[in-house]
Amino acid sequence: MFLWAPLVLAQGSREVTLEDALERARRSYDLQAAETVRQATVSDESAAQHEITHVEACLLVAELHRIEFENAAASDHIARRRSGEVIDAAAREGLAALEDLDSTSETLRLEADLLATMIRSKFRGKKYRKPMERAAREALVLDARNARALVSLAKPLLFTPGRDEHDLKAGLELLLEALEIEPSLETGYLLKGRALDELGRTAEAAAAWRRVLEINPESRPAMDLLEDRSTDTEAGRF
Repeated sequence: MFLWAPLVLAQGSREVTLEDALERARRSYDLQAAETVRQATVSDESAAQHEITHVEACLLVAELHRIEFENAAASDHIARRRSGEVIDAAAREGLAALEDLDSTSETLRLEADLLATMIRSKFRGKKYRKPMERAAREALVLDARNARALVSLAKPLLFTPGRDEHDLKAGLELLLEALEIEPSLETGYLLKGRALDELGRTAEAAAAWRRVLEINPESRPAMDLLEDRSTDTEAGRF
């Protein structure tokens, strides 16, 4: 049964919409809050107005679980398998919901990012990378200034096993283009920092992550990356 229209949280007498709650969860990297929004938009007829929010909530849940997956030790196969199962379930739920929506630049971008969360191995890369890139490119055909679609297109260049300097530089160019369009795009700066870091441009990478914290002081990935690099510097690894 759909209960939140609008969602009311315990914040005095102020009403908070589902969209507001999702944005807050996104900025704070709050998995529980993201899951709450996802469940609230699981649907009956009265939830039609929140269809795109449901897809976005599924994506955020998948992305936050993906962070947990990446942070789990490679040897902890049970934890990584469980995280992977949750990621896939959330991503497939979002993809199924997209089937009921019109194809726009933004829905295609969401499709690309949902597919990206499911790429966690070479096998999965072969299965999902082409449809992921197709969706991102189609999003840009419909709107060449969709900065988030440019970020989506950069992701495989930065994360695919076997990537080389050419891939990293190509990904960086896409990110710079995205940031020209949307200068406060948090994910653009996060990934810009990753590309620069892998290219050995560590000072520039740290500057990119500090810029993330100017945009969103609650960005846990930026804080963790800066702390890790600070530890590496103190240990003489840079």
